[in-house]
Amino acid sequence: GKYVPAFDWDDLNVVLREIETGNDVDLTPKTTMSQWKGCASCLSLSPDGKTLAYDWAIDREDKELRLVNTDGSNNRLLLKLEDGTTPWPIQWTNDGQFVFCLLEEPKKDSRFVLISAKDGSIKTLKAASSRSSGYLSPDGKYLAYDSYSSGSKNSAIVVMSLDDKKEYP
Repeated sequence: GKYVPAFDWDDLNVVLREIETGNDVDLTPKTTMSQWKGCASCLSLSPDGKTLAYDWAIDREDKELRLVNTDGSNNRLLLKLEDGTTPWPIQWTNDGQFVFCLLEEPKKDSRFVLISAKDGSIKTLKAASSRSSGYLSPDGKYLAYDSYSSGSKNSAIVVMSLDDKKEYP
């Protein structure tokens, strides 16, 4: 693509950085540390390139999953979590209807979920480690993820069918 989403630590805002020139298009208002109202760390661009999903940490407990159009308009709250749970957006489904996230919950197992871009409803796909990463296949039928054994620093790549939950190591 022409742009890559980023968090601008100088102005504390979400931007699209033009690859060729390095220029930024602001998607959220610029702010300063004294006006700080949160920050983003994971950003995921929709397949049509028109919408960006991003996590927004207001403080240690209050986290949000937000959407904004890539022209900077229609910045909206999709999901608000007040228990320290963090929604890490990984990718969108190819039809643009869901944001695939790792939902990291304090003192619990994390889980891979699909969050509806329309209403914020959550569908759990699989329990996961907080260290896990995963990706959906282009056809949306499989989840590939790294699986950690209890107490191990090593992981194995597993592919799981989303239809029948059968796993293929």
